[in-house]
Amino acid sequence: MLFTGQAFGTIDGKKRLVIPAKFRDGLGPESERRSVCITARTTARGSFLVVYPPEALEKEAGRLDSLAQTSEDAEWFKRKFVWDTETCHVDNQWRLVVPARLIKQVGLGHEVALVGVGRSLEVWDAARWKAIDQQLLAELPALQKSTYERT
Repeated sequence: MLFTGQAFGTIDGKKRLVIPAKFRDGLGPESERRSVCITARTTARGSFLVVYPPEALEKEAGRLDSLAQTSEDAEWFKRKFVWDTETCHVDNQWRLVVPARLIKQVGLGHEVALVGVGRSLEVWDAARWKAIDQQLLAELPALQKSTYERT
């Protein structure tokens, strides 16, 4: 199942984040929903967390292993990706404790946006996400044209 759409939530004082109901099935069969993998990511548009079901992380790690054989930059990116990734337990109330170092690294506040991006979820600071979403809305015609011209 792909993660699609967006939802808003909070990170509480104990660094817990509740996985919204709309995203829970994407974590896999109920018997396997006890952990997720979280890593930090930074792009030109900002920093955020990426939440992977374990099998999706394995696919991404395999892809990075292949890319790491092509250049030293790719090798160092793979290392940083792995260093920054943490496995987190999901409790019976669908909460997970987000490592404080990752919260600090990407600058998350109390309110967050959870955004489905296919095989993973992104967790953004809510105010930053709202601004980026508005910016992307304005850029959408150009982004769409650029994307489809490549095919």
